Amino acid sequence: MKSERIQQIEQYIFSHEIVTMQELLDTFGISMNTLRRDLNELSARGSIEKVYGGARRKEAEPQRVDQLVSYSERNVRNPEQKDLIAGLAASFVEEDDTIFIDTGTSTVPMLRHLKSFQHLTIITNSIYVLHSALEYPQFTIIGLPGRMKHKTASLVGEQCVEMLERYNISRAFMACTAFSLDTGATNTTIEEFDIKKKVLERSRENYLLVDASKFGKTSLLTFGRPEDFNCILTDSDPGEEYVQYFRRKGIRLVLPEPALD
Repeated sequence: MKSERIQQIEQYIFSHEIVTMQELLDTFGISMNTLRRDLNELSARGSIEKVYGGARRKEAEPQRVDQLVSYSERNVRNPEQKDLIAGLAASFVEEDDTIFIDTGTSTVPMLRHLKSFQHLTIITNSIYVLHSALEYPQFTIIGLPGRMKHKTASLVGEQCVEMLERYNISRAFMACTAFSLDTGATNTTIEEFDIKKKVLERSRENYLLVDASKFGKTSLLTFGRPEDFNCILTDSDPGEEYVQYFRRKGIRLVLPEPALD
């Protein structure tokens, strides 16, 4: 019966999170027209959503994160995971690169993972990166000009954005407040938003460092769509829906190697 078939299709999509049209045709042995009608009905119910070439379980409305938490408060959360992500990010850097290191608590630890390099040019608006860079005289450090924003421990303002126009960045290592497939990489303040947007424009390759606690959430301002990043680096598997989406879009997902017993 039609109602039973539709229920079975819905359950199949729920269990697999994302499926192709061909997979559904092969599994249920129905025509393309019948499948399209069934998916239209499920989409109208709001339980699934159609995507290019297939369908997926509709993602729950992302949880909003609009309160700006100070850098010092964020820095004590999940420090081991953040250092792990920073180490993964550092593995993509090459000698003589010009890189941008963002102000997030996942990106700032990158610096100590880069100490074996003989020369890098590092552009940043992070107060903590600038301070830590005193230990690495082999690097050329470019601090963006601006006024200090205490809560984010960063330099912000139009001068930062204008200065970025001068530079061709090899790789940008970016942080975010929250990340979802619907709203992308988001943050809470307009000052940081403007700088992040400009960095993504000026960089050849963009890397997003995001710990697992930020997936499925959203914040006030989207500074980058998922497709704006060449690579997503995180500390644990974000789920099949994200994995399949990244695969379709050609976005590399990088996770830590599993620990050996």
